[in-house]
Amino acid sequence: MPNASYRVLERRLDEPGIPMDLWAERMLLGILILCPDALPEMPPALQDAWWEPDHRQLYAALLHLGEATTPSALARAFAPDRPIEQVKAAAIISQCIFEVPSTGYAYRTAYVNDVLQLADRRRRIDEGAKMVQDAWTDKPERGSTVKARVKDAPRMEGDTRRP
Repeated sequence: MPNASYRVLERRLDEPGIPMDLWAERMLLGILILCPDALPEMPPALQDAWWEPDHRQLYAALLHLGEATTPSALARAFAPDRPIEQVKAAAIISQCIFEVPSTGYAYRTAYVNDVLQLADRRRRIDEGAKMVQDAWTDKPERGSTVKARVKDAPRMEGDTRRP
């Protein structure tokens, strides 16, 4: 398991300000690779919650194979008919498995929640960027007005908007 300084360094190397935790994504994938019987417990929203495109593709391959998955079958399902991509997948799979501590399975729900919350924050940032863009361009054909977007946006904990 990487130490805290490893996680901080990793976040500095990624895009600044984007809410993500690649370590949590790898940890969760590693848990699911080692214990594929947990796949049915995963919420459907997890499919679109991955920041790393390779993690999203690996999760899709996991879902496709289901509980009968093995790391080698997973690498083949990651990129059928592309051997070079299968080698890349094998490296990602081994890294994900390596990240899982002996107690990792017990905390899988926490990792699922982390990945989903970060995906929700990214979605909200994208929505905020669209609102700012609409406010600057003031083009009605771009969709709803800024006021309507604010009104229709889902509320989150600590939201100070008036109903």
